[in-house]
Amino acid sequence: MQTRIAVLDEGFADRIRPWPQVLHALLRRAVRRTMELNVQRAATCHPRADARIALLLWHLAERWGVVVADGILVPLPLTHRLIGQLVGAERPSVSHALGRLASAGLVTRDPNGLVLHGTAAHHIACLVDRSEEHSASG
Repeated sequence: MQTRIAVLDEGFADRIRPWPQVLHALLRRAVRRTMELNVQRAATCHPRADARIALLLWHLAERWGVVVADGILVPLPLTHRLIGQLVGAERPSVSHALGRLASAGLVTRDPNGLVLHGTAAHHIACLVDRSEEHSASG
């Protein structure tokens, strides 16, 4: 695989000065990337794996999700190991957390990926309710 890099230094800025739309496009991409990293960082900071996974899935659905009859399909080849790497959890914890999300009716597996049922707000409300239940019983 080949990789290309571009040096965006002062000389580059001088050369594109006649085309400010180039600079605007680069800044938009940088801001979008920063926001995506902040969302991912926020998702990995939550103490519960099921919440981290739900946040990750909604983040991925925002960009790649496809509306289907019973929810939003995230058509990505997400293995439990890969999800664990993305949210900072071990594979067994991911399997257990996905099982909890499935038993709550929030996520199901589809031959083409994972399907999110409901809305992001509904997921958060369900996860908060489950967290409060566990706190009250513990």
